[in-house]
Amino acid sequence: MTLQEAINNVNNELSVEPKKEKVSVSYNCPKLKIGSNIVDVRAIVTEYNDEAELAFRSKSQSIIKVDLRNITKVPSERELESDFSTQYFKDNSDIMSLQQREYQKIKMYCRAAIDVNNAERAAKLRGRTTILGDTEIHLCALFIHELCEWVEDIEDVDELKADEAQDIQQAATRLESILEKLGYEKSSFNTEKYKNDEIAQKLNKKYDVYVRSARASAGKTKAQKEKEIAGHRAPRMMNCDESLLDPLPESATQHTVSHTRQAFEAARGRPVKEGEKKK
Repeated sequence: MTLQEAINNVNNELSVEPKKEKVSVSYNCPKLKIGSNIVDVRAIVTEYNDEAELAFRSKSQSIIKVDLRNITKVPSERELESDFSTQYFKDNSDIMSLQQREYQKIKMYCRAAIDVNNAERAAKLRGRTTILGDTEIHLCALFIHELCEWVEDIEDVDELKADEAQDIQQAATRLESILEKLGYEKSSFNTEKYKNDEIAQKLNKKYDVYVRSARASAGKTKAQKEKEIAGHRAPRMMNCDESLLDPLPESATQHTVSHTRQAFEAARGRPVKEGEKKK
């Protein structure tokens, strides 16, 4: 269903207004014309003579305007008068008030528009795009790939700072937490896709120099190799504004803190506790 079809359905439901007698002030929300998306409410003064014939009618400037293309929820009467009213309405708010009958009409148009607008918005959010010339991905993943490219750009001219890395990692952890709560744990996906992913391989090749050189050292234990890798990476911790770096909690131990951060803390005279050995 299109927005215009939804509007036409509401037009067909609205009844013809009863004729007023004597003098009346009403708030008119007319049926929308074909092609129109704007609900436009105006105040109307109507006067009839003794024979019930129309003697006088005048229409005010627009007092409420609602663009149905932007509606994602039904506004309350208060929201209509505060968020969708014109300056003319605000200037005369002491003598104007939206009538229930007209509010009900606006609600009908809004309800008809919401499903259409939400479907269109979801379709836009769920679009796909191509990156690096030939790889097609969902738009939702594009922002993370753009962040990776930002890191590459920074590394070309300077280096990623530890406090920046902390914020990036916090955002990544938040994302992982959301996905896990929704039931999308890492193990639920095809791990082979990452191993065979061309983008990931390009990044691995660029940033895995220290890891490969350390792993090439024969005769060393895993812990020794990890400390050697940390030795290469630790100087990067010195480039940050330490006031922007979250301090480690008192419960932190060498089991919960990376070797790189341990090296940083040791250089600052704050060695990380060993903690209980794993059984």
